[in-house]
Amino acid sequence: MTEISQGIRHEERMAEEPAQEDGGAAIAVYPADSGRNVVIDEALLSRYGGYRGFVLDRFQREAICALDQGFSVLVGAPTGSGKTVVADFIIEKLCRDGKRAVYTAPIKTLSMQKFKEFKKLLGETQAGVLTGDVVINPDAPILVMTTEVLRNMILEDKDLLTEISYAIFDEIHYISDEDRGHVWEQCLILLPKSIKILGLSATVPNLFVFCEWLAHVREDHVVAIKHDIRPVPLEHFVFETSIGIATKADLKRQYARYEKSPLGDTRELKYPRTFYYELVGKLERERLPCLFFVFSRRKCEEYASSCAARIDYLLGEEREEVRAALAEAKSTIKGSEHLEILERCLPKGIAFHHAGLLPPLKRLVEELYERRLIKLLFATETFAVGINYPVRTVCFESPTKYDGREFRKLKASEYFQMAGRAGRRGIDEKGTAITLVDAYFHDFSDVPSFSEESVEDLQGNFSLSMNTVLNLASQYGDSEILDIFQKGFDSFRYRERRRGIEERIEVTRRRVEGLKNDVCPEYGRDACRRVYRRNMGKLKRKRQQLERLEAMVPRGKRDAARHAARIRAAKASIDELRKRVEGIRVERCGSRASHCTHAYKRFREAQQELNLLLEDAMSLGSPETKLEDYRNRLRLLEAKGYISGSQLLPRGLIAQHIHIQELFVTELLADGILDAMDSRELAALAASIDYEPRRLEEVPKRPFFDDYRIYETLARVTGWEMEFLGYQETVYNETLAKAAFAWADGHDFLHVRSLTDVDEGSIVLVLRRAIDLLRQIAKAVPGHARLVEKVRETVKLIDRDIVEVYI
Repeated sequence: MTEISQGIRHEERMAEEPAQEDGGAAIAVYPADSGRNVVIDEALLSRYGGYRGFVLDRFQREAICALDQGFSVLVGAPTGSGKTVVADFIIEKLCRDGKRAVYTAPIKTLSMQKFKEFKKLLGETQAGVLTGDVVINPDAPILVMTTEVLRNMILEDKDLLTEISYAIFDEIHYISDEDRGHVWEQCLILLPKSIKILGLSATVPNLFVFCEWLAHVREDHVVAIKHDIRPVPLEHFVFETSIGIATKADLKRQYARYEKSPLGDTRELKYPRTFYYELVGKLERERLPCLFFVFSRRKCEEYASSCAARIDYLLGEEREEVRAALAEAKSTIKGSEHLEILERCLPKGIAFHHAGLLPPLKRLVEELYERRLIKLLFATETFAVGINYPVRTVCFESPTKYDGREFRKLKASEYFQMAGRAGRRGIDEKGTAITLVDAYFHDFSDVPSFSEESVEDLQGNFSLSMNTVLNLASQYGDSEILDIFQKGFDSFRYRERRRGIEERIEVTRRRVEGLKNDVCPEYGRDACRRVYRRNMGKLKRKRQQLERLEAMVPRGKRDAARHAARIRAAKASIDELRKRVEGIRVERCGSRASHCTHAYKRFREAQQELNLLLEDAMSLGSPETKLEDYRNRLRLLEAKGYISGSQLLPRGLIAQHIHIQELFVTELLADGILDAMDSRELAALAASIDYEPRRLEEVPKRPFFDDYRIYETLARVTGWEMEFLGYQETVYNETLAKAAFAWADGHDFLHVRSLTDVDEGSIVLVLRRAIDLLRQIAKAVPGHARLVEKVRETVKLIDRDIVEVYI
């Protein structure tokens, strides 16, 4: 029987973890010292030898075994190692046993993919999907949804979850996401305690810390299973024009050679450019298929087009299969610029994939990619989330990316999420990841670490929206809300880190005191024998210097003035040194000078370590800042008539059902602005709310709407935010208002696309988000029959043709 470690007390990074043996995983049960353990033995594991024709890895069998024993389970394993098989197994078992479960995914694309898989696996009636803009079979036993939808269900109507046995969180490491991580954290804290959890995470260093926190907030036993072994080993290389495909050490030496270059001092002369097509040219057929990550939609398209003009990877039979798939796509898609580009690229075995593609074109590329008819795919990083189609080689166009705010180097977690796609199980002996480094633009420090030990720790992001504040304040008392904040992952880490730092401070402080006794009290002072001798030597040299100066004869008046100044300076130095040595009685020291130096050095190092620890303790911050944000938002909502005590007022009753710019939308509803609009205007408004234009998109200079009450309401709401929060968070932009108006007016997509420079796929995404918002509005004002009917009519006008979701 395998010995399972119970919870281990640890600091931010565990100094000790359960060992991984025999291809299995490190396993621990939390809370620590609970007395309950998970039983993993060979007899039990043998029951789970295979699933759906696949032989299960040991870590998968261990996870399933723990789930069968009624534990919540957290699985951490590398990308592409088969974590989702564990979820598929438990979903199928729950469905077979007549139980219900929810499966959450971080993006809608992955939700739809899992929905289709579960329909195929379980049957048409056994799976449903909820993504806000898409609602299919909502009463099914297995519900697939985005994590935001689950959070909204928890806050608005927990009764919908009463029959749920398990909640599966795919990509649970998204809790660290700066923009959306709070959704995962709120779900894990607020989800009814009766629901067990299965969390699937990429490999992260502090998985056991996270599991300990999860057991704490769930008030339940949670088993952590950490498996670090990749099914296909991954090799990491760089590519630079002067050295080709090489190791990181080779690149470091090349940078050193560039630094010593005699060609000039400017970067233009020292560092040559490196281009993507050079790396493509080095990809022999043995390295294909290749997934080439490019952090720009436009570049994905340009690179694919350029390569297709020069390279052809497909054989005749393969090319015919691609042309047949293209012909089928052309019959349903009209007026797509991207389809025109793909028509040139796909018959050559080359394609591109990004969020700006129309949904049918995404499906076309993904299906051909899965059939291995695409040998070179240029894609943005969204392709790395969920769509598990491994390749032999993964390339990166750059070690840096623009994240919407700044250019920065890739995080280790981002790098391994993408690089982990390299290596096809049962086909490749190893996977290859190659990072292109343009020495002209990139420093050596920009190159990512190729060690998975450098992956960042999971961290919490318990941020709040106005909707969350309303729902918390109306459902929980002050002490309960305080408890919710104290249960946050960051608060947990804060307490653990502070406890660890305080223990280290105490140990280091005692060491400093002990080392201080070894240091001579006169060390480094004038009475120190070494310092006294040094000063006597200086005094002797200064006197000799003065004698030489006095013996010199200056030439000319100016030289005489300078000479006199030098004599005065020498005499001043002699007087100062004389004062430092006169009257000092130097005791004989029995220790060697080197002993004193080493003792003092050890003391100073310990003192510096103590100072750093004290600085760390000061810089930890406090979870109180998040509680203060809650109070500021609550003050705003109370002052503006949304809530009084725990009682939601009319505006609050509306806002609790709105999850997109809830303050602005509620004020528009309260002011009656939506009542005066027709369906086309409603569509334009919904497409403008929460839209943030991408870089280089053309933003309209004139207001789209004639009703200036919209802009007055916007100014009023942003003014409230500045007054109570100190910053503006309402997002409104009319870049796509004209296009949304035209679409709701019945125009075809070709005409709509001509009205804007926004990617055609992005237009569809915005229109689908508009549907989501309109449905929220209809739910928020059920008693306003006329407006609800108009909203539903608007949804029908938008949800057609290319915008409609096809399953």
